[in-house]
Amino acid sequence: MRTKSLGIVSASLLSLLALSCSDGPEDEVSDDVFLQALRDSYVDRKACSQIGTRPRDGVIAQVPSIRSNPQLDALVDAGLLTRRQDGIGLNYSLTDAIRPYLKNGQSLEGAPSLCFADIEVTGIDSFTEPTETFGSTVSNVRFTTALTNIEPWAANVFAGTDYLPWIQGEPREGATDLILTSSGWIPQSELQK
Repeated sequence: MRTKSLGIVSASLLSLLALSCSDGPEDEVSDDVFLQALRDSYVDRKACSQIGTRPRDGVIAQVPSIRSNPQLDALVDAGLLTRRQDGIGLNYSLTDAIRPYLKNGQSLEGAPSLCFADIEVTGIDSFTEPTETFGSTVSNVRFTTALTNIEPWAANVFAGTDYLPWIQGEPREGATDLILTSSGWIPQSELQK
């Protein structure tokens, strides 16, 4: 009996010792900690999609005039593109009104990427037990996102695409590796910047 009590007391003391030796709150593992780390990372993250190709003489897309392009036509209706008949085709060009919606103030030299909403991390679905990998503590986190501040033209532009359910409020799942740093947990992609 006495040996059993001594074993329980010893196990309790070891548990308390392990807790007192933790590095601090930044190494805490919970849904709330991971949710805050991802929200901090996503604070300026936008939902964006490439439209057209690299502008050539201002034109980002050429389509046969006998076939309409509903996505580009929706951008024309929103005042973000112009459409001009040229021979047997339609030429779509960027307007100055599109500039605030281009990813990171993108120059017009590459294929334009149009941003249409903010991305918000809404929940943590699961995470792996943190493990030591190549000298870093890592946990793979699965999470859910939703769109906020959706541009009024987005549903028309992305009708019939994989973006539409997300625009209409359906959550989207994501996954990333979070790495423990002296400042807390951060996505691996941020260490590579």
